[in-house]
Order: sequence, then C-alpha cells, then structure tokens
Amino acid sequence: MVHEQRSCLPFAGGGGPATRRRGAAEWRGRAAGVLAVVVLIFASSCASSRVNVNSGGQGRPAPETGSFTDPRNGRTYRTVRIGGHWLMAENLAYRPESGNFWAYDDNQENVKTYGYLYDWETANRVAPPGWHLPTYREWREMRAALGGKRDVYKYLGGTMEKVYRQVVPGGGSGFDALLGGRRTPRGRFVEMGERAYFWSATIDSSGEDATSFELDSKPGGVRRSPFDSREGTAIISKYGPPTDGLSVRLFRD
Repeated sequence: MVHEQRSCLPFAGGGGPATRRRGAAEWRGRAAGVLAVVVLIFASSCASSRVNVNSGGQGRPAPETGSFTDPRNGRTYRTVRIGGHWLMAENLAYRPESGNFWAYDDNQENVKTYGYLYDWETANRVAPPGWHLPTYREWREMRAALGGKRDVYKYLGGTMEKVYRQVVPGGGSGFDALLGGRRTPRGRFVEMGERAYFWSATIDSSGEDATSFELDSKPGGVRRSPFDSREGTAIISKYGPPTDGLSVRLFRD
C-alpha cells in the first residue's frame, strides 16, 4: 500500500532523495489546496441551508386546514388549525331566525365576502352544533401560538405587528382575516377596509363590556395614539358595548 501511494507522487519513479522530497512536498501542497476548496464549498452549502430554513417564513410548514359545512344552510367554510385550536378561516354568514345582525351597509352582497355583523348576545347563540364563540382565553391562546405576547404598544414588545402580519390574507397562518368593519349602536357602518373585530364570549371585569380580537391596518401608517405603532396590529381588547355589530369566527368544541 505504501508503494502504491508513493507511485502517485510526481517524479516518484526516478531521481535522488532530494527530488523525491520535492515531489512529495508538491503533492502535499496540492492535496491541501483541494481539501481547502472542498471545506469552503461544504461551509457555503451549510450556510445557504440555514438561510433558506429561517428566511421570511420559507421554512415554516403550511398550516393544517380543512372544511366544515353548516347543516343549517349548507354553507361550507374553510377551517384551519392554529396552536391547539381548530377554527373557521372565514367569517360566519348564518342568518338566524331571531336576534340582531346586519349586512354591512345593509347590502347583502357584502355578506358573501364578510359574513354578517352580530351583536354580542346573538353571537353567543348563533353557532351550529360542535362549534362555539371563542372565549378571551381561547383568542389569547391562538394569538400566543403566532408569537403574540401581552404587549400594549410596539415599544413594549412589538408582537402586535408580528401577529397582524400572520393573520391577514397571505400571512401564512391560514386565518385570512378580512377587514370587515363594524356597526355602531347608532346604526352607522364604519371602518370596512381598515379594521376587523371578532367577538369573544367573555365579558370584562366591569361586567358591562365585551372583549374582542381586533385588527387595525393603520391606513397610511397613521398612529391611533402618540405611543401607537404605524404598522398593522392585532390585539385582544375590552371592546365596548355588546350592542355593536362585529364579525364572528367560531372555534370547534
């Protein structure tokens, strides 16, 4: 084996000891150069793999999705799993026999895209069997699964923006929120294309105001307050009057 290895050296077949030493040195130099190139290519390959996995969500697995058909009217909704919860990936568009609910601008065409707006009491009893209006805690768990924390303003954490980017269409979570606005207690329809509000089944500690999951797109990058973010935000808040009309997303039991 030793003889075969030496036969590969330049000029190994002839010359004196000095010639053979020069040939061996040249062979070792070339081998070291080849090894350095191989190591460099391998390192570059590993670095590229790390960038692809962590770059802008490219390495994030696609969400688990499904569908549900409401037996009451035959309408089929897309569903998605976020964290430990299965939920509707579209706004509820069921017209109950009683209660308070509205099409935005009283235009039934809006229901096809945005669903109905319901007051809080109606929202709590409009779910089909096997589904329910999510609690404050369930909304918080969903938000936490997307990296949300209990921050109030961008400068105190900044996860409101992180969650917002994931729950709007194309954000990767599968929630695909549409900015369907709301109806005020005085009957005005406002904020379509700017905000979305989804009822929670939970009343706040005052016993008077309901809570909700709220998205604010911040049109034009305008802050709502001096310490607010210029980016879109997603928060869980004490919303206000249960008589308002908000959108509904149901969670599976």
